[in-house]
Amino acid sequence: MALPREYRLKDSYYFRRVKRLGKSFNTPLFFLNIAPSKDPDELKFGFVVSTKVDKRAVERNRIRRVLSESIRKRLDGFGRGYHVVIIARPAISGKDTKTIDTWFEKVYPKILAFDKK
Repeated sequence: MALPREYRLKDSYYFRRVKRLGKSFNTPLFFLNIAPSKDPDELKFGFVVSTKVDKRAVERNRIRRVLSESIRKRLDGFGRGYHVVIIARPAISGKDTKTIDTWFEKVYPKILAFDKK
């Protein structure tokens, strides 16, 4: 199942805004940037998987879907009023779903701690 459309960050302006204003968390598989949104009731996620990660579009899209699913499973735990951008690193290529989800699980408490500020 995919991340619902209302939770997707689409406009490049918001990607740049999150990078400029946000706080980042690093894992060996991805970077995660989080910034307050202009709307306190809004929660949106964006994903960046460049050709540096993998040349094949099929693999890049699989990575995007796995990251999206990790978010979707935990959607109820997030507060509102934030934009989150996840940038995949080359090390994520070839990893299975469980490994990627495990790394997301490790960074999830940090996201929640940021949410409480």
